[in-house]
Amino acid sequence: MDKRGHTSDPTTITIDKYYDGARIRKLRQLASPKGVKTLFSLGGWTDLPKKFINIALVFVRKNTKPDYNENPDGWDLDGIGINWEYPGRSAAICNNVDKNDSANYLILLEELRAALVAEFPKEHPLLSAAVRVQPFDGVDGKPMADVSTYAPYFDYINVMCSWSATTRPNAPFDYDTTKGGDAYSFPKWPANKLVMGMPIYGCLLTATVDMNANPDNMYAAKDSVTPKGDLYDTNELNSFCNKGTFYSGIWKWQSIRSDIL
Repeated sequence: MDKRGHTSDPTTITIDKYYDGARIRKLRQLASPKGVKTLFSLGGWTDLPKKFINIALVFVRKNTKPDYNENPDGWDLDGIGINWEYPGRSAAICNNVDKNDSANYLILLEELRAALVAEFPKEHPLLSAAVRVQPFDGVDGKPMADVSTYAPYFDYINVMCSWSATTRPNAPFDYDTTKGGDAYSFPKWPANKLVMGMPIYGCLLTATVDMNANPDNMYAAKDSVTPKGDLYDTNELNSFCNKGTFYSGIWKWQSIRSDIL
């Protein structure tokens, strides 16, 4: 499963149709000499399975290879990045929430790190995660007061600024930087494994109020319909969540460079 792959059958894990082994190897070829790491992304938002944790555990326990024409082992990647930002909390409308999500997440991390050590005994594949600005939710539905037990399995985590009901920056800067950092420092998370993430893309939103009236405020009410992003943005069908078609509103970095900067 990759960031945008999905499946209802946990024994059948698919790779995003937009990516292929040749492109991934090319990315690796360009990135490696410059010291840039390339990770295999497990999870995501778009078409994320209803029970991500079940499928992820099968991925580890069964050593299930993605149903694709190239084997990820041949991509020579540097590790795995988990993109599950809302364990124990409602996110996409089609996701099921389990009060034991975070506890099961810890089981996944234990088994995944053990599998990586067994598979690559002479190397150290990276294990990272994208997380929201608050720690994982516990069985009470509130952010956990201590997430230190998760830290040994990660090399680092990326604190992201995800979708919200208002306009906002793409990353936890500047308003959310202190809050996000403090939120993870408080529950005993090691600072040397905390990265404030910044996505290299733009996201188009439509404010429903005149933001010129208060230009210092980045957080304003927005339209629920996402407008079309750059020329590569398409009105795709999200059949898994039965949400119909929609644009992502995303501007790729190459489009920002060529059309805006």
